[in-house]
This record gives sequence, structure tokens and C-alpha cells, in this order.
Amino acid sequence: MANDEHVAILKEGVDAWNAWRDKDPDFLANLSDADLPEALAGANLSEGDLTGANLRGANLRGADLSGADLIDASISQASLPGANLNRANLSGAALAGADLREAGLSRANLRGANLGVANLAGANLSEADLTGALLSRADLRGADLHGASLVEARLFSANLSGANLSAALLFMANLGGADLRGANLRGANLSVAHLFSANLSGADLAGANLESAILMDVDLTGADLTGCRTHGVSAWRLKLDGAKQQNLLITGADEPAITVDNIEVAQFTAWARRSHRFDYTPSRDAGSAAPIAVGDSPKGTLVECATKVSGSLGWSAVLHSRCSRLVLKTFTDHTLRAHRRARVGGPKANCLIGTGALLQW
Repeated sequence: MANDEHVAILKEGVDAWNAWRDKDPDFLANLSDADLPEALAGANLSEGDLTGANLRGANLRGADLSGADLIDASISQASLPGANLNRANLSGAALAGADLREAGLSRANLRGANLGVANLAGANLSEADLTGALLSRADLRGADLHGASLVEARLFSANLSGANLSAALLFMANLGGADLRGANLRGANLSVAHLFSANLSGADLAGANLESAILMDVDLTGADLTGCRTHGVSAWRLKLDGAKQQNLLITGADEPAITVDNIEVAQFTAWARRSHRFDYTPSRDAGSAAPIAVGDSPKGTLVECATKVSGSLGWSAVLHSRCSRLVLKTFTDHTLRAHRRARVGGPKANCLIGTGALLQW
């Protein structure tokens, strides 16, 4: 419970409160579970205990709440532009609709916090812990989220255009419909993240981890995917005009490195390597097929990628001259045929795989 004397002094006004605090720099305010006044602009509440405090709609513009304990506090619709919340503990806090423009939230604990529809444009959230936080439709334009933890965070329809998410941890994050135009995601971990209908045009994803991520109807126009880890990625109906796709790593961390230069091809190639739906059968017509070298096919095509994969498994890729069916020929003169056979017939070839889905190259 709050200290009644502390609450009374705070209600006298910010000037009286700050003057009282200045007398004892080591003073720790106890305002837990209190209904606090709305006019708190510029108040010094650093390191204070505001657990469960009711600050709904309060004016905390420019206030110092650094290191404060705001666990489960109600701060919805509050005005906090430019406020200092660095290192504050806001786990479980209600911040829906709060104005946090240009606020300092570096290394803040926001685990499970509700920041839906909050305005965090230009805020500093570097190395903040936003694990499991709700950020749906939040405005994070130009925000600094470098090194932040956003594990299982819900960011659907959030505006992250121009945000700095380099080295951020977005494991299993929901970014469906999010606006990430021009965002910096270099080295970010997006493994198992959901990116349905996200806009990543012009985004920098160089070196990002996209393993087992779901990318469906994603706009990657002009994006940089150089060196991304794509093992297990699901990539469907992507816009890739002008995207850089060099050296996409399709193998797992404990496997020899294999790279391709097209994320949609990476999906098929990785599937071919890990699929258990293969038959080993003697080949009677393999001798009529000519081996395919990597240099014989345009870079990033299905044939080129299959050749790389087959080499890593100790096989040689061959293209049957009579039926144009791509198979993998073992060194014991057996062919490895998928139940859903791949057909390669030219630059617009169709590939039927695994579940029967149709890929076009």
C-alpha cells in the first residue's frame, strides 16, 4: 500500500514533490496502488514504487520514472512524451493508447505489457524486454529497438516503418500486416515468426534468421536478404522485385553450409533435403541422361539448387532427356525419386512437391 504522506505531498503539486525529494536524494517513494493526480508533468518519480498505481490519463510529459517499479500499473491513455522510463519495470502494465513519443525505455521491462495502439514513434526501446507484449496497431515509426527482446510479441498491424530492429529477438513474434518499410532488421532473429501480409519493402534483413518463419503475401520489394538463414522457411506469393537474395543459407546450424540465391527456391531445396518421402529404385534410363553442372543453369534456378543439394548428399543431379524429369542419381546408379516428382521444363517451369502445392520459377 502507498505511504499516505507521500501521496499527500505529491497531491500538493510537482514543485512541492520535487523540492521534498531533493532534500534526500536516496529517498524512495512508495505510491503503490494509489490513485495519483493527473498533473504530473516533470515529476521526479525515479526509483519509486508505483506498483499497481492508477495513472490512467495522467500528464507525465517529461517525467523521470527511470528505474521505477510500475508492475501492473494502469497508465492507459497517459501522456508521456519525452518521459524517462529507462530501466523501469513495467511488466504487466496497461499502456494501451498511451503517448510515449520520444520516450526513453531503454532496458525497460515490458514483459506482457499492453501497448496496443500506443504511440511510440521515435521512442528508445533498445535492449528492452517486450516478451509477450501486445503491440497491435502501435505506432513505432523510427523507434530504436536494437537488441530488444520481442519473443512472442503481438505486433500485428503495427507501424514499424524506419524502425531500428537490428539484432532484435523476434522469435515466434506475430508481425501479420505489420508495416516494416525501410526497417533495419540486420542480424535480427525472426525464426518461427509470422509475417502474413507484412510490408518489408526496402527493409534491411542482411544476416537475419528466418528459419521456420512464415512469409505469405509479404512485400519484399527492394529488400536486402543477403546472408539470411532460411532453413525451414515457408515462403509463398512474395513480391521480390529488386530484392537482394545472395547467399541464403538453407542448412541448419549443425550441418555443412549450403547457400542458394532465391528464397522461394530455398524453401523447395530445404524440403527436398529433409523430406522422408523418397523411394530408392533401380534406374533403367538414367544412362540416357546427362549430368547437370551448376554452371549450366541460371543462378538461383531449381536445377542449380538441386545440384548443390545433391552434391552435399553425395549424389549427382541429372535431367532426363526424354521426360525432363529432375531426379537425383546416386553413385550406385540408383535414382532417388520423390513421390511428387519435380518437373523442370524451362524458365517458367512448375514444380510439384510434398503436399502437392505448386511452385513456379
